[in-house]
Amino acid sequence: MRHPIILCAILIAGIFTSCSQLEKEKEEQEQEKIVKITPMFSAKVQQYIELGSFCEGYATAYREITDTTGNRRYVYTYIDTEGNEIPQCHYEYAKDFSEGLAAVRKDGKYGYINTKGEVVLPFKYSEADCFGDSLAAVYKDGKYCYINREGVEVISIPKNEDE
Repeated sequence: MRHPIILCAILIAGIFTSCSQLEKEKEEQEQEKIVKITPMFSAKVQQYIELGSFCEGYATAYREITDTTGNRRYVYTYIDTEGNEIPQCHYEYAKDFSEGLAAVRKDGKYGYINTKGEVVLPFKYSEADCFGDSLAAVYKDGKYCYINREGVEVISIPKNEDE
């Protein structure tokens, strides 16, 4: 009779230990998401005019540059929580990451990139919004529609001929 009670006590103790370990791991993950403003981070971000909020580990950032023809313009990019830029990621405009993708503008058209800076949806939209519930509103060829993460139009918004 004593053995089942001991086994139950061991089992209950194991459950509590597992739960507290899971809580500890969750707290550690949450702490990793906090941006630590170190002197190194501060030094890296001094080059930017403005920083956006961090979304999915990245913040938009822009600075002014002078191109080869002497014209001054803004260049948008993304920085991580350590102040490092996503390599080769420079655009006319950049929106926040949402669901792993961000709308960026190049040569007057919007496309979407992933957090590695890779173009995943081509630059063909006049306007583009952030993804939410796996859909993003875009404007192309004179009409608004919603696209999925593969760039397929899934909801078309009829054009009002009176406008």
